[in-house]
Amino acid sequence: MRWKSLGLVGSFRQFGRSVNLLSRVSVIIPTRNCLSQVVDGLPMMREWLPHVGEVIIVDSESSDGTREFLHQQIQGPNVRYMDHPPGLYPSWNAGIQAASCEFVHLSTAGDTISASDLSALVEAAGDADVVCAAPHFVNQAGQPVAGPQWPIHELIERGVHRASGLSLLAIAMEFCQVPVRFKSWLGSSASNLYRRAIFESRQFPTDVGHSGDMMFGLRYAAELSAVFVAEKRGRFVLHESAGSRADLFDAFGAAYAAQYELGRAKLISHIKANGIEGLGESIWQALAFDAEVVRSAFAKERQITYEERAKKQALQSKGKPDSTKLALKHLEKRAEKANWLQRWALQKEIAELKRTSASSKSTSTPVSAQVEGEPLQNATCIVTAAEINERHGTGVLLQRIFRDSPDYIHVRSMNLYGGVTGGSLRIVSPDAAPDLKNSTVSRILAVPYSQRDVENALAIAESTKAPMIAWLMDHNLGNGEHQIPPALMGRLLDASQLRLGISPEFCALYEQLYGHRVHFVPPVVDSSLCQKSVLTPTITDGALLGNLWSQRWLEMLAEVLNVKVTSYGHNSPQWVKHDALARNVTMRGFLPENELISALRQHPYAIVPTGTLDERDDLPEIARYSLPSRTLYLSAVGNLPLIVVGHEESGVARFVRRHGLGLVVPYDETALNEAVAAISKPEAQAQFRQRAAELAPLWAEDDMKTWLWTSLKKGSPADPRWE
Repeated sequence: MRWKSLGLVGSFRQFGRSVNLLSRVSVIIPTRNCLSQVVDGLPMMREWLPHVGEVIIVDSESSDGTREFLHQQIQGPNVRYMDHPPGLYPSWNAGIQAASCEFVHLSTAGDTISASDLSALVEAAGDADVVCAAPHFVNQAGQPVAGPQWPIHELIERGVHRASGLSLLAIAMEFCQVPVRFKSWLGSSASNLYRRAIFESRQFPTDVGHSGDMMFGLRYAAELSAVFVAEKRGRFVLHESAGSRADLFDAFGAAYAAQYELGRAKLISHIKANGIEGLGESIWQALAFDAEVVRSAFAKERQITYEERAKKQALQSKGKPDSTKLALKHLEKRAEKANWLQRWALQKEIAELKRTSASSKSTSTPVSAQVEGEPLQNATCIVTAAEINERHGTGVLLQRIFRDSPDYIHVRSMNLYGGVTGGSLRIVSPDAAPDLKNSTVSRILAVPYSQRDVENALAIAESTKAPMIAWLMDHNLGNGEHQIPPALMGRLLDASQLRLGISPEFCALYEQLYGHRVHFVPPVVDSSLCQKSVLTPTITDGALLGNLWSQRWLEMLAEVLNVKVTSYGHNSPQWVKHDALARNVTMRGFLPENELISALRQHPYAIVPTGTLDERDDLPEIARYSLPSRTLYLSAVGNLPLIVVGHEESGVARFVRRHGLGLVVPYDETALNEAVAAISKPEAQAQFRQRAAELAPLWAEDDMKTWLWTSLKKGSPADPRWE
């Protein structure tokens, strides 16, 4: 009665429940010359020592008194001591194999857990194989400190509380991209709980240095289920120094690469059979990682690090904001005050609102199917997202290719550039199979961007039985609005007799995903326009050519640009506002082609903005795989040295580096200024312009239309010039 009046009955019941939960746990304590750490951790250990099912202390030839101290302080019927030769993961494996309880907790030196936290992990386990929690971070003096961002932080922010099988493998591969991202979804074992049964046929790898738990998480993710606990559990000591990524990568590079490729094969096999249902957003980051390219870059640059910072992004809008703009402003304001992880979590919501806003503007006219022109017989049919005109790169390219044969059918899903397009029969089909008005079709060229474009191409191919080329210019796979579901893209490639890609990276990815050969075919120019002898610039301003689809890229460029630049031809979609560039950029708009080329040849360099491939980037897939047509045009017709601003692994950056056409810098004012100064020097001008002049003929083709149809008939490229 007295206990009840004091409010202690509930506490004793809870304590009894915790003890019962702890009895299901074997605690493994590996030790080697860690006396000071075990002394510090002993008070917390004593909370659970009498209550856990068993304690197995595995000592590896300690010579500092660790073993003697533990023998003196930790005794009991549930305590066992083992000797094992030195080696962290071999000791873990030995202790686990000796365990007998349902669950295993690895209590590493210095990284401890309370009894209540340990029982909470057991309670959260359910039927999962692994329970992961974020720890409390402390320094070596035991003081609480802000720690690094681990996968579990990001997963909890995303709302991921459970994952298994291929979903968990996708998560593992997303975070474990050595040396760009060097993180294991397992985090610290001091904050985790493992079901002992999973170790009956699996062990922590012992041949990968200090990364055995990371490799375990990658190797066995597809076979496991995991629960991610939102509350912090356990304590993790942040050390002042750690092994370098270079050493770790060197130690197990081959084993890691092989394991990563095995995971990629599993994911691709699943996608081919089932699409991406259930795999979540991690799948594309996992598959997009090019281990071979990273290994090559790492050999040259030993200090590659993943850029985990974000600059403030202010939403620029004029006039009275609508509800979408107000919501965007609110989220942007929250992001300004947030830490990196919180900004990352907010990014998806911000991007979705921007897509909604952009969609409402870009597809406002027309909103229903429309047909202009008369029926055609035995016609070429071109399927795209938007108009074929001079106001955007794909439109310019197709207009150039088919200018001598205007009697084609053009099917598009939206209007973005004024509604004026090429073709004798012009069809807008935004939400249903296109009506060809009794036309007949002899061949199809599909250049898809959205789901509707793919559906239009497939409908025409099925109804007409005409052979089809799929020329892929934008990587836009996904289940979001205007994206192409992966399974649907597979149907398009299956139905095509010839498959082309606008960059080598694009081709390689889709070959891996879908098993079809995809041939690299760049956006070509007329040979008469190519500059084949080295020019000397006559002005000092840089050049900027073509549209920017991303307001984010534009704003990042405006933040770091403090040199004078002249912009040509920019007429981006309505949602991309160029006001931010006004301080340093002179807009000349569209010029007749002969005037444009003459003007471009006067500049000493051109700037090509691209994506950052991180949390700041609203179009990372396009940045990673697409090759903007303006890049080849600048190089071929003007021989301009190029400065790519963005991530070095973007498609355009890799193209420029691969062919020696210029420099690549991040969105950093100092780096950009240094690049401008370096590329403006006479010797650099001569080097880059000579290389551009040498390559100009490679990007030229005066009769690309004939090349395409000859290749379609052959089922492979008419010649191997770009292979």
